Amino acid sequence: MSEAFSTDDEPKMYKCINKECKAELSLADLENVQGVKCPFCGGRVLIKLRAQDGKRVSCE
Repeated sequence: MSEAFSTDDEPKMYKCINKECKAELSLADLENVQGVKCPFCGGRVLIKLRAQDGKRVSCE
């Protein structure tokens, strides 16, 4: 769905929470839109996705 906007392999950082849309967006997708909203459905609520790899913390 969001592949029409992003041409390169940027990591997807945000996700639209509209139940019909659920598009995953990169920062390049959001540059073309004024304000913070989904370029596909116009929804104004986006959540930030978590990193795919976990963080390692030493306990010393």
